[in-house]
Amino acid sequence: MEPKNGGYMKIQNPYNNEISYIEDESGDIAEKAVSKLDEANLKKIAKDMKFDYINMSKQSNIDSKINEIKKKYENKENTSKTGYIDTYYILAVPLLGLLIYEFINYKKKEI
Repeated sequence: MEPKNGGYMKIQNPYNNEISYIEDESGDIAEKAVSKLDEANLKKIAKDMKFDYINMSKQSNIDSKINEIKKKYENKENTSKTGYIDTYYILAVPLLGLLIYEFINYKKKEI
């Protein structure tokens, strides 16, 4: 039976793939440890990292953030002309020269 607020934390043994639960040994009797959401701490961490905290349990929270990001980038003019530039040919020319040199040396050794 899962706890009401939180969830049991599973752990898998890498040697025999056996699954067990992490135990909380802080009390007199060791019980299955329960993972609980600490939203205040998550908000503080997000603020320290200069990110927005979004509780993903509600779809409306996600949708509003996505719409906010879309609006932010729709309003900016795309004046950037940079993109992917093929540069393989810079190394292809010396490689071709080396290939020709090796072919000529191979033919000389054959004669």
